[in-house]
Amino acid sequence: MPSISDNLEGTLYDYSTRVATYVTVSLKGDTGGLPPANGLPPSVIEEIKGLRGVENVYSFRANFTRFVFHNVPIVTISPNGTTSTTYSDVDAGMFSAPIGQGYFPLDLVSLIEGRLPGNQEAGFLSNCDGHIDIRNNSPLTVNSTYTVRVGSTEFNAIATGRNTINYLYADVCVLWNSMFLQQELGVANFTATFGGPPNFAIIKVDSINDVREVAESLGVILKDFRGYIPIYDQAAIVDLQNLQKQTIPLYHLIAVVGILFATSVSFFASILATGRRSWESGLLISQGWSRLRILGSTFAYYGTVSLIAFVISAILTESASKFAIFQYWVYGTKLMISTPVSRLYLFSAIPIALLISGVVALVESIRVRNLRLETALRDY
Repeated sequence: MPSISDNLEGTLYDYSTRVATYVTVSLKGDTGGLPPANGLPPSVIEEIKGLRGVENVYSFRANFTRFVFHNVPIVTISPNGTTSTTYSDVDAGMFSAPIGQGYFPLDLVSLIEGRLPGNQEAGFLSNCDGHIDIRNNSPLTVNSTYTVRVGSTEFNAIATGRNTINYLYADVCVLWNSMFLQQELGVANFTATFGGPPNFAIIKVDSINDVREVAESLGVILKDFRGYIPIYDQAAIVDLQNLQKQTIPLYHLIAVVGILFATSVSFFASILATGRRSWESGLLISQGWSRLRILGSTFAYYGTVSLIAFVISAILTESASKFAIFQYWVYGTKLMISTPVSRLYLFSAIPIALLISGVVALVESIRVRNLRLETALRDY
């Protein structure tokens, strides 16, 4: 139980740091039929940075990378039947951004497959799991080459890797090496495409307890910028707060109670066992054993039993932990919490077992000292 509570708390803290403590600002709101605001001025970004609870703000301008596919069959289903039409050129536009200072932050790049593109390489990272490849309705595949158009420049590029998906900023689906993209597009075209006021911001909040307050403050700041709204994982925040305030303390309490209960059961069971076998001590005394020698023998006996029980329980616990996995649904994905056995807790059982053995041996020694030899040998 202590291992379960520690892993639960550790996994939730890691998830909070990576996902739940982020708020994004982008053009996802209703503009009332009017054109959306072109971007967020520097004064707004500075105001966001000054909010209480905000740890960092990453603001940048995202723009489209268009994937161009040739000879794509499109199946149309209508009341008149199914028809298939082959289009010579079809493009799928996805939000993209360069990686680096002033663009998509390198801190949020954590690859689960592949590698980062080189400075001179026509490559990109996939940051989403959408079915972009309309030829076979599949996500972008690592090590596959695609024809892309960025700004007015068209070229071939390879998907070199896949980033860990955070659905809060997965709208920025394609991530480029900024040095390569400037060389490929030219400074003027690059600046026209990804320069100007930022239209996407990722806000890192200190803790999950501050996320809701930060999001509400962002709503006030953004009220004059049509279409821009703050987005955060509201359901996950509520669940994580409940887990922190209720479930995790409960697991810690159960862990402490479980240790005390197991220790008490082991101790009293050992005491009862020695009490019914006091004739053994009496027999050893009749053979000339000293009480100190009996104390050592009793300790060695229960210590050996404890070590054997430790080995068996360690094997059973390790086996059971492989099948015990907690699952939580957060922002469209599963948060998996495994329960590996902590080596610290595992080996702490040894001194506890030896302590119980020592106390039992001492109690037995005191009891034998106050017991007449004839009484001790009565059951022999």
